Amino acid sequence: MAFGSWVTGPLIDMTLFGANGSEEQALVGIIDTGASVICIDKRIPIRLGLTPTNLKTMIVADGSEVQATVFAGELSIPELDFRDWVELHGMAMKSETNRVLIGRSFLAPYHVTYSGPEERFHFAKTVAFQEAEQDG
Repeated sequence: MAFGSWVTGPLIDMTLFGANGSEEQALVGIIDTGASVICIDKRIPIRLGLTPTNLKTMIVADGSEVQATVFAGELSIPELDFRDWVELHGMAMKSETNRVLIGRSFLAPYHVTYSGPEERFHFAKTVAFQEAEQDG
């Protein structure tokens, strides 16, 4: 059995929930198969009260090294029927943004294909299930 969903364009609506569950932030995810992890403007998890769990040096597209603060946060992506805790890499951005790069750490369990002419992504995720025992 497999789950499948089409997403138009590289953008996908998502929500990040605050530490106490009462606050939330609407975000726009950008599917980026070249990114290793989920990258977010670090002001957002701080504003939502998420606790930093680690610091990590990352290399960005221009080859420079930047310091990222790692947070754990509950993320929802309705189009993918996804709601779970993920690791977020908060980076200091010049301008505040609600755009989030969705990298391979999130994409790993999915088979992702892109149709350029249609500008659509297809996500397929295999779901394990147990067969019912049969008599006889």
